[in-house]
Amino acid sequence: MNKLETIENFVVLEKLIRQKRTGTAKDLARRISVSRSTVFRMIDELNSRGAKIEFCPLCKSYVYGSNRVVNIKLSIYNLSEMTDEEMKEISGGTKILSCFLPQSQI
Repeated sequence: MNKLETIENFVVLEKLIRQKRTGTAKDLARRISVSRSTVFRMIDELNSRGAKIEFCPLCKSYVYGSNRVVNIKLSIYNLSEMTDEEMKEISGGTKILSCFLPQSQI
């Protein structure tokens, strides 16, 4: 899995959790084409950053607990068309990807 696929998976994961439509870990793994263990690592990574994600057996989905929500977006910009102010608002990094990618890709 490359960096962009990992980011896209986090975007889909976040959206499904917010909508309470993840299904079980096995269902979720199938939806985003990763292993169950990768699903658990992704959820653990978000939890370690304060997301408080838990599985709700009633709705059969992972949900945000403790009134917390994470919002992950992926946007592609043409930097040559952006103003200096717009460029100042862009931030990013690869630290969250470090537990999913080989060191050679970070």
